[in-house]
Amino acid sequence: MLEETGLKIEDPRLCGVKSVLFEEGRRYIVFLFTACQFTGNIQSSEEGEVFWVERSQLPDMNLCSTMGELLPVFFEEQYTEFFNDRTKSGNNIQLF
Repeated sequence: MLEETGLKIEDPRLCGVKSVLFEEGRRYIVFLFTACQFTGNIQSSEEGEVFWVERSQLPDMNLCSTMGELLPVFFEEQYTEFFNDRTKSGNNIQLF
């Protein structure tokens, strides 16, 4: 699986689903994977700058609000879904 970073990941593991529901009834779904093995060289793209950080640095980074709330799906086994209901005023985010 080659992705935007320029890395080819090996043995990806599905860790969760991100689901966003919009006012007009449109739904956006992203399947979230983790991987521990890869080949290739990391490279940035039009989607943004790519760089490595220690996991312990993540809480101190200036992540967008929903990205910070999404992290437990990657790191905590009890969560497998991030649901964002944008049909009401503001974001109504839940983890399952």
